[in-house]
Amino acid sequence: YRDSELKALKAQMNPHFILNVLNSIQEFIVLNQKDMASDYLATFAELIRSYLHYSSEGQISIADEIETLNKYMELESLRFEEKLSYKITLEDDSLQDKFIPTMVIQPFVENAVKHGLFHKPNDQRLSVSIAMHTNTSIKVEIEDNGIGRERAKELKGQKQQLHKSFAMDATQNRLDLLNEKFENKIGLEYIDLKADNGDALGTKVILTIPIL
Repeated sequence: YRDSELKALKAQMNPHFILNVLNSIQEFIVLNQKDMASDYLATFAELIRSYLHYSSEGQISIADEIETLNKYMELESLRFEEKLSYKITLEDDSLQDKFIPTMVIQPFVENAVKHGLFHKPNDQRLSVSIAMHTNTSIKVEIEDNGIGRERAKELKGQKQQLHKSFAMDATQNRLDLLNEKFENKIGLEYIDLKADNGDALGTKVILTIPIL
């Protein structure tokens, strides 16, 4: 029963991302940016092939997870007209062949881009680092230099109340279900990065994910 619930949540998260991408492609077409639309569509097709391949699996190798994250960030970099810089780092090469649950990291990366960096006018930066945490888990740090969670909440509230952060709700539900399934729990921590004067410098998310 729990496995079927997890599959349902994964199925809900993927269309949310697909809708965002299709909206971007539509925007390129409306603006008559045909080359951008073509590049975006080709990369999107590659990413969807990856998602379809792993969607029925409960796990993914860290090497494949990094490849998928790079494809996703390549899409976002195109959408930001390459003003967005990103870096995905694996601190220990021996982790490449280790397996983790699918679709745990990507929603947090998407959230950083959508809510933290999208509203920043320039110099958007995002980094993802993956390292060994314990013998049975990895630590993933997702850091952006965006507008911060407080300002993002304000802007989200100004938009539509009914467009509540669906993807993050689905992600939290999925983490809860995975934590019921695994003895080694997934840990989640948010750190609001601030200057000495209290100005927002971005957000860091720390995930601890069990190795399967």
